[in-house]
Amino acid sequence: GSRCKRRSGKYMAEHQAGIGKIPARYQLVTRKRIGLLSAMINVFKDGAILAMIGDLRQADFRNIPGVSFTEPPTHPPSSAAVRIPLVGNNKTLVAHSLLPRIGLRKRVWNVEIIVEDAVVFAAYDGFDADCVWVIASVGETFVQGLIAERHIWSFMKVD
Repeated sequence: GSRCKRRSGKYMAEHQAGIGKIPARYQLVTRKRIGLLSAMINVFKDGAILAMIGDLRQADFRNIPGVSFTEPPTHPPSSAAVRIPLVGNNKTLVAHSLLPRIGLRKRVWNVEIIVEDAVVFAAYDGFDADCVWVIASVGETFVQGLIAERHIWSFMKVD
């Protein structure tokens, strides 16, 4: 069983309630958070959503179109939830401007990439080794490439 504590969003709520099926996936042991998240942003088609929860007060979202914020109910008062549409130039803005400055190591607790209302990448509890995964449909060649690019240490397929 997983020991992830701070799962978020509709997808995880459904699975905690026993509804739906958790997809076949690769569990990832993260080496470089920014590199891993940049690779994930680029592997999925335009129209995906990047969702993050954390202490985002120091992040600057002004130059990224379409950003929306909510207040997560189960997190500390200093936390916020942001949703960023990954379309067009937003992918580049997020990868090159936002990720290096947002505080993935200490300030961002949960990250999801959502495609057509399904979570396709998740990193919970500050990228805890038991809590980072990508949907298996990305393919093992892609995941092996993450090792070659030094974004992850290792991976394991989970059905």
